[in-house]
Amino acid sequence: MVMRMNKRFDKYWGICNLILAFAM
Repeated sequence: MVMRMNKRFDKYWGICNLILAFAM
């Protein structure tokens, strides 16, 4: 259950990380 949800969150997390990295 957690792993499946994590996979979907991974996409959002990746985008957030990219934006944060760019902002830095």
